[in-house]
Parts: sequence; C-alpha cells; structure tokens
Amino acid sequence: MQLKYYRRSLVSIGVSLVLLIALWFSFHHKTSSSSNATVSTELALPATTSTTAAVKTAAGDKTDWHVRSIESGDNLASIFKKQHIPAAMLQTLLKNKLTKQYLTNLKPGQTLQLQIHNNALTRLNYEFSINQKLSIAMQDNKVNSKIITKPFSESLLLKSGTVRHSLADDAHNAGLTNNMIFELEKIFSGKINFNRNLHAGDKFRILHQEFYLDGQKVKPGHIMAAQIQTKNKLYTAIRYTTPAGVSGYYDIDGHGLQPMLLRAPVHYTRISSPYSLRRWHPILHTWRPHFGVDYAAPANTPIHAAGDGKVTFVGQGHGFGNMVMISHPNHWTTVYAHMRRFAKNLHTRQYVQKGQTIGYVGMTGLATGPHVHYEIRHLGLRLNPRTTKLPGDKPIPWKARKDFKKHEKILLAELDLLKNQG
Repeated sequence: MQLKYYRRSLVSIGVSLVLLIALWFSFHHKTSSSSNATVSTELALPATTSTTAAVKTAAGDKTDWHVRSIESGDNLASIFKKQHIPAAMLQTLLKNKLTKQYLTNLKPGQTLQLQIHNNALTRLNYEFSINQKLSIAMQDNKVNSKIITKPFSESLLLKSGTVRHSLADDAHNAGLTNNMIFELEKIFSGKINFNRNLHAGDKFRILHQEFYLDGQKVKPGHIMAAQIQTKNKLYTAIRYTTPAGVSGYYDIDGHGLQPMLLRAPVHYTRISSPYSLRRWHPILHTWRPHFGVDYAAPANTPIHAAGDGKVTFVGQGHGFGNMVMISHPNHWTTVYAHMRRFAKNLHTRQYVQKGQTIGYVGMTGLATGPHVHYEIRHLGLRLNPRTTKLPGDKPIPWKARKDFKKHEKILLAELDLLKNQG
C-alpha cells in the first residue's frame, strides 16, 4: 500500500516537472522571437525606405548646370534646342531689354552657363567680358536680369630702357607691348621725329597701369607718365582727364602734346613708301608723285581715325581701292586707302573720334602688299604726314590747372621713386 502511494507521488512530481519545463521553453522562445523582430524592424526597414525615397526624388526632380563655350555660328535658339529647352522660354527671355541686348549677339570664345530644372531654364549666366557677366534668374515665368561686374585692382608699373637700334625694338625688349609702343609714339609724335631725332644712347621711361583680377594680372592699361631723354632735351608727358571727362597727354606746363591729327593712323611695322614728289610706281612702272606715306602692317590691323571729324567718303577710290576720307576742323582732311574692309556701319556724314577704328589694313586697288596709304591735306595741299607742322591739342583749361599740377606732382614723384628703386 505504501509502495503504491510512493509510486503515485513520483508520477505526480514527474508530470509537474515536465509541465514546468515545457512552460519555461515556451516562454523563452516567445521572448527571443519578439526581441529579434524588434531589431529587424528598427535597423532594416526604416533605412531601406529612406534611401529609396531619396533615389526616386533625385531621379524625378533633377537640377543641372550646363557650361557651354560659344562657337562660331552659335546662337541662343540653337543652344536651347540642343538642351531641349522649350522655344517659348526663348521668347520670354528676349522680351527683357537687357537680355535681348546681350544674348542676340553671342561671341565665339565666351561662356554661357545654363541651370536646367526638369527641362526648364531656371538660371543663366553669360560672361561677355573678362570681368562682367549677365546674370538671369527665372521666377514664375518672369525674367530677372542684371549685370555683375568684378572690379579690377590697379597698380602702376615702371618700364625703362635705352635706345640701341630703334625705339620699337628696344621698347619691346624692355617689356612694352605693341599697343604701349604705338601709344608712346603717338604721345610724342608732335614733338619727336622718331626716324631722325632718336639716337643710340637715348633713354625712355614709362609709368603705366596694370590691372589685376582675383590676384591675377589680366591686362595693361594706359601710359600715365612717360619721359624720353635725348642728347639735348628731356620730353615729359602726363596723362590727365579734364573735369569734362576728356583724357589727353600734356607737357609739364599743361600744353597739349599730341597734334590734332595722328602722323600714323595704324600700328605699322615699317614705312614701305615715304612721301615723295617723284617715286617709281611698282605696278604702273612710271615716275609720279607719291603724296602720302605707306605704312606696312599685317592684314586686318585696325586703322584709326587720325582726329575728330566727319566722314565725307566711304567707297572705292580707283587705284586707292577701299578708301575713307575724313574732314577735320579748320579745313584739314585725312585720306586712308587700300583697306581690306571698312569698320562695321561706317558711313558718310558720320562723326568719328580720334583713335576710333574706321577700317582694316589690306591691299585693295593698286597695291603690292598689305598697307595703308595715308594722306594729310590742308586747303587743297597734300602735305607730308611725317614732317608737316600740325595744330596741337588744346591746353589744360584754366580752371583745372591747379588739379593738373597736383596730379602731375604725384605721377612724377612715382616716376622718380621707381627710377631710384630700379
């Protein structure tokens, strides 16, 4: 009886243990499964959803910048077509005066930047000069345009040298550009005959502007002061702008240095034929007067108006080929012949300013090489441009004399200071 009782007790205990173990395993399995599911949700699902949304947004809402260098033959319509920008956008742009002024005359080598959002133009930048650009922003189909200018920084630099062969060669060796040499000759052309008055040992010094952009040298500016020391005399030139805004070169007493007319209207390489009362014509093979000076220069070199005046003739001048005549005050006239082509839109009865481009060197008419035949006439007489006495520029206005002397003192001090440093 007792044995039977113990057996029943052991069975009850065994069953209870089995049930307890089963309950423990069941609880532990559920807890582990629940914990694993939570980790999976927090680490995997949110991250995957976010990345996918970003990719879809980038694919469906895209903004790009396109940079294009303008080539010959390019225009805004052809560029927009290649970028799949609607033609209606072009019409909207051209209704803006500032936009129309600059974007209808794109020039090769310049840069056009387009910002495109979902095939629609949102911004445009057109760099039309080294330090200027047209900036356009499109907003609600309206054009907001403005010109952005990056200011140049300026310094004054000294260049000097000694004449050993010719002013042109020695000035070039001293670091002067072709434009500086042309300007230097033009400044003193009324005082110095560079073919006769300069000799070996003569010295020259110039103080000129140099412009910088973002710390980089970009271009030289005007000659601000210059001196040429010959054996017998020191010539000095000071650049000054009058209160009326007119710039010119003056001696230390304020008298205009440059004659009313240029003795040479082009930056030439040599005189191919001088003024002469008897010259053998290389094409007609006969002796005849040559009432002008032939300045040889590379084809397409700009030809400048010798002085302020009114254009009286533009066209064919028989043996002179393409020719321009300009009438100047007090019955002075200048003639320019054998041009390759005329300046754009040049016409008779047009007023031009001294130094303005009126055409380009060529060899039209009776010519054996590219040059400009240049004449100066006064009261019907055809004079030698190299030697004839010409009326000078006006002196400094009396009211501006005090300001001029102050300006002159500063520039001469700079010239002397740089001379001592060199």
